[in-house]
Amino acid sequence: AAVVAIARPGALAVVDDYARDISQEIDDPIIREILAETHGCIIYQESLMAILNRVYGLPKEEGEILRKIVGKKLTDKVGEWKEKIYKAGEERGVPEETTDWFWSTVKASADYLFNKSHSYSYGELSAETIYLKHYYPQHFFLESLKMALEKPDPLGDISEIEEELGEFGIELLPPDLV
Repeated sequence: AAVVAIARPGALAVVDDYARDISQEIDDPIIREILAETHGCIIYQESLMAILNRVYGLPKEEGEILRKIVGKKLTDKVGEWKEKIYKAGEERGVPEETTDWFWSTVKASADYLFNKSHSYSYGELSAETIYLKHYYPQHFFLESLKMALEKPDPLGDISEIEEELGEFGIELLPPDLV
């Protein structure tokens, strides 16, 4: 799920931090708890929402608004949140360097941050697809060829499938019209 989420434009900025697992470098215990499963990185929309609510004290409804902004790539609207976040941080005694870090993450997230449930669902589908492709390649590619007919460029898709078939030792035969 994390790999699926981190491959999104908003989360790509934290790939190195995720690989290093920066969770222990976070001073704020609430943020550390929220981000424990993601190695100290904000890669899910829900993490932004939780930090806004639990650390900055903003209502959950406000977190939902910000979630929609980063979920729909509304980069022009994210700037409106800077003053609100810094003001909430000041009122709650959040260190400015923590708010600087959080704000830079929010800005980067405006390019698109995935939600957790989609990440898990796509991750599961990806694992199942890889399993089927590896252990049942003939069935997998037969269904892929059928699906190619529904795509905008079926011949291009069929050519790509045919190329990949060679890696599995499978030959795509021409239609048998007899």
